[in-house]
Amino acid sequence: MSTASGVSQSNKYKDIFIYGGTSILLLLLSSGFVYVIYGTIGFLEQIYVTVVTWIILDMMILPGFSKIQKMLKATFGKDKRSKCVGYLVYIVVPPLLFNGLLYQFKYLTGLFEFTLYILVPTSIVFLITITERIDDMIRKSYWIDVAFVLFYFYTFDARLFKNTFNVFGDPSYNILSLYMSSVLIYVLIFLRDRKDIGFNLKVTKKDIIPWISNLAVFTIIAIPIALATGFVTPRTTFESPLIFIVYFIGIFLTIAIIEELAFRGALLNFIEKITGNKMLALFISSIVFGFSHYNNATSWDMRYIGLATIAGIFYGLAYLKQKRLLPAVLIHTSVDTIWKYFFY
Repeated sequence: MSTASGVSQSNKYKDIFIYGGTSILLLLLSSGFVYVIYGTIGFLEQIYVTVVTWIILDMMILPGFSKIQKMLKATFGKDKRSKCVGYLVYIVVPPLLFNGLLYQFKYLTGLFEFTLYILVPTSIVFLITITERIDDMIRKSYWIDVAFVLFYFYTFDARLFKNTFNVFGDPSYNILSLYMSSVLIYVLIFLRDRKDIGFNLKVTKKDIIPWISNLAVFTIIAIPIALATGFVTPRTTFESPLIFIVYFIGIFLTIAIIEELAFRGALLNFIEKITGNKMLALFISSIVFGFSHYNNATSWDMRYIGLATIAGIFYGLAYLKQKRLLPAVLIHTSVDTIWKYFFY
């Protein structure tokens, strides 16, 4: 008994060290991000924005640990009351901290966008999920999740509510992206109880092969196409290798996680369940992913859309290997970082 108790206590301290260390690292990342991007605002304002960004990062990253995810799911997804609490914590509070306490609702545009594009669609999914009078098949339908994710992501990607996180007149895409990721985690994992999203950020040996192999094949295919079509131009001078790491971390947190949650963890996963056809789901989700890039460069640049569609196929293959998001997130991060660092 004493040996088992000692092992249990040791594991508890190990978990505290890992989760606490991760949270401290996220605090450092938040402070560095706010200082670099918003270094001109006042010191107290920097602290405030840093703390709120840190809270959102914790809400997004810590559920990537299975034990934390189970604990949060029990806290925010167990019954109606806990789901209501989760709704307030994940959906309502973060934007109000910015638009309310920080600005006293000075930026009413952000408050309006928050209400229209964030509160309303999430409220519909929330009410459908917890209302007992609605038919059980409707409540559990994957079509609800597909419709929600498509609406939610495309309004976000079109910058239709960019002022929701407005840092002294400067709409922050990065903070909004972190927030959107945490919302998707709440809705899909805690509220809708979709157990097989595959959101686990603990790297295992089994993640490495699908990450590296799909990255290698995609690179061999995509770079010649991108060069031949004039979509990219190789850089002749390069920034410090430290910048490569900064790009990698930033893209991992603000681009790869939210897009892989939406397009692989949700769309690919749910379309496969609806159709019963894995390859059809991969094809459809990749095309939808490709067209989500219609506004990332010159409007409707078919080179961009085509390459993004091809990339979506390889991200999907990496995901399908084990139904884990991390390999897809890593290859996505690697592709975007290589592009940003080595090409124009």
